[in-house]
Amino acid sequence: MILRGGGLTSSPGLVTLGAGVAAASAVQAATGLPVRLKWPNDLVIGAEWRKLGGILCEAQGPDALVVGIGINLTSAAHPPDVAARAASVEGELARSVDRAAIVVECLAGL
Repeated sequence: MILRGGGLTSSPGLVTLGAGVAAASAVQAATGLPVRLKWPNDLVIGAEWRKLGGILCEAQGPDALVVGIGINLTSAAHPPDVAARAASVEGELARSVDRAAIVVECLAGL
């Protein structure tokens, strides 16, 4: 997502935190999974904090901020060397999920 105006580029760290809260809340609202935010930018699940996703914000010029949110929906993307530390939404639920519902909740939170 690209955000513009409001002095966002002067504090991308705060936007990263807000985007993290929005993404964690979105996954939980759409799926029921108890997603937590490991500050400042990791979405995690479980007591041992397996990574479910991440957030990255980057200023693009003086008035635009690119907000990138990555959420592991399936375990197929996990390289073998990180599989023990990674999680996926569908892997945790043992079923497929409505991806559009996660996107809608995430955009509404942002």
